Amino acid sequence: MGIPYHTGAHTLAERAASAILIANMKRNLAESTITGDALIRQAERIRDPRDYFRGRPADADQWPRNILCFLRRNFTGDQYSRHGRYVLIVCLAGPGEMGTGGQIHRLEVDHCVLVPPFRPHYYFVEDQSLRWLFITFDPPDEASGLEALTVQDMALDALDRAVVTDLVVAWNAGQRVDMALAYLLDRLQRRQPARSTGAVLPEPGNGIDRVTQRIYRDLAHLPTIDVLAADIGMSGGHLRSLFRRRYGTSLGAYIREARLQEAARLLRRTPRRVSEVASEVGFDSAFAFSRAFSRRFGRSPRAWRQASP
Repeated sequence: MGIPYHTGAHTLAERAASAILIANMKRNLAESTITGDALIRQAERIRDPRDYFRGRPADADQWPRNILCFLRRNFTGDQYSRHGRYVLIVCLAGPGEMGTGGQIHRLEVDHCVLVPPFRPHYYFVEDQSLRWLFITFDPPDEASGLEALTVQDMALDALDRAVVTDLVVAWNAGQRVDMALAYLLDRLQRRQPARSTGAVLPEPGNGIDRVTQRIYRDLAHLPTIDVLAADIGMSGGHLRSLFRRRYGTSLGAYIREARLQEAARLLRRTPRRVSEVASEVGFDSAFAFSRAFSRRFGRSPRAWRQASP
């Protein structure tokens, strides 16, 4: 089932507009007008937004909505972010690494990744030719199937690039981009293997989101899982069950991965000693931290820091 980009019945006008949009993309592709340089030139024209959380308005029943496009040419500082919007990142030039959702991704040119709401994410990019296109939008009011796409490295084919190019051209012209984005997400979704129907789409403000927010806010001093569960009015067993349904992993494994990802970021971006990093992310000893880190990343914390760009 594809992503429903409209919550009501599609009108004939909308169907016609969608058909025209797709026909234009395919015609552009057939005429070989969509090249890497052409897409980058269009993306270079995108103006930096004044507000990174207020996008282009759409009809009340239209989705995706509150869409915002911008281009990153560099990343300064730690570039650590967490908010309640979906973030589709398309690497146009300048490959690099990003960490999110218990993984560190190597994002190559013509690849993309979708970061879900309330998921901390950060970047390790030093390439001077960096051109990463960001398309952010509000989460849907109902299940959309997007959870099957999140935090996966996805390659763009030629038609995907045509869609992205048309989206950027429309954005620069002040036109609506919701149908192009919905079509792109639908294409990406159809290429992904089916996941369990028991997956739960994140909903802002619910108990599990409060737990995940607390995890990242207080890694060094997290209480036990039973205490975390009691704070949101449920048992430890129920929290573990709901968490596994949503994220496909245990709560304990999620906490451990969050600690190690934050440690990897601190080692690359700060001069703190290994023992200080271990304490800051909640490990009782530098030895236990080094062993867990080496098992996860295939090298010791010191080797990881020395290999940093």
